[in-house]
Amino acid sequence: MGRRAAGAGGAQRARRRGAAALLAVAAAAAIAASAAAAVPASAHPFTDETTPAMFSSAPVGTSEVIVRYSESVEIGHSSLEVYDSDGARVDNGDTAYYGDGDAALIVTTAPLGEGVYTVASKVLSRVDGHLVPSAFVFGVGGAVVEDPAAGQEQGIGELIFFEQAGARFPGLAGQTVVLGAVISSLLVWAGVARRHAGGGAEEAAAAVHSRTMTLIGIGLVAVLASNMVMLAVQMAALDAPAAAVLQTSFGATWIVRMGLTAALIGAWFAAERRRRQTLPHMLPLLALSLALIATTTMMGHG
Repeated sequence: MGRRAAGAGGAQRARRRGAAALLAVAAAAAIAASAAAAVPASAHPFTDETTPAMFSSAPVGTSEVIVRYSESVEIGHSSLEVYDSDGARVDNGDTAYYGDGDAALIVTTAPLGEGVYTVASKVLSRVDGHLVPSAFVFGVGGAVVEDPAAGQEQGIGELIFFEQAGARFPGLAGQTVVLGAVISSLLVWAGVARRHAGGGAEEAAAAVHSRTMTLIGIGLVAVLASNMVMLAVQMAALDAPAAAVLQTSFGATWIVRMGLTAALIGAWFAAERRRRQTLPHMLPLLALSLALIATTTMMGHG
């Protein structure tokens, strides 16, 4: 009788330790994901250099504008537009890549007369899928342009893409919870189970396995929902249908991410049907969750 009581007590302690470990992993995952989602987007396709130079005076007859960016851009959803001081568009609508790479654009104009001109730039990052608008002014001939932004700091609203960050946050949290739960299952609970073999350990193992699968399932739902919201946000940002968005670098990564999510859901169903976790059923979840997290760096700056 004493042995049974001792065994039951050990099993209860094992269950509590297993549950505590899972909760700790989940909390750490949520904190890590929150921190990742809140990091300001300090690396986007911002303007590095322009020809004519910003706020400079170019010669009369200038007939092209070149803008070099800090990273690669998608030509299909990027453009340069040139406007005169009356707001009339004067470029030829022929935005194209400039040079050998994909981080500079050029647009041509008729020979420009003296005056002040504004260049409106809108570029889609190949790196993180963010659509970044900007503008600059230059003069032609004797026109003099002063830099109105001199001494001003860029506001936080210009640095953080709130819609994209909000869409990606559930996925960041969900994928980290999934990975944390799998690692906890393979490492933390395995050690607990060994220390409490027998005396109700099977019952404890089944209980912890059930909780682990529930936690992984919640994480996968968050990832799936985030994937769908990310696509919707990108469609709205580009004002384009899903088919067009999926042809971009962001879209290619999104397709990979959806495939991994589907595979994870299948692996989760297979593992969830087991009474207790086994290495052959948990390793696919580990490998797929690591691959899923890798797609996050493909959509960002690492």
